[in-house]
Amino acid sequence: TRGHSYKTRIPLAKVESQKQSFFYRIPGIWNSLPSDVVNAATLKNFKSRLSLLSLEHFMRGNGVR
Repeated sequence: TRGHSYKTRIPLAKVESQKQSFFYRIPGIWNSLPSDVVNAATLKNFKSRLSLLSLEHFMRGNGVR
């Protein structure tokens, strides 16, 4: 498998407007995070490692599928 072992399933969107909802977009972002970020031992470490990533791609609404 690629990436980390905490992957979530991306829900099937039945209408186009659902693709812009939180519940549709977040799994793709979470699944694309590097394993060292996801597997951080503490919340403080997770936030620190997350802050080092460029999340600009996701802020534009181009989530990963």
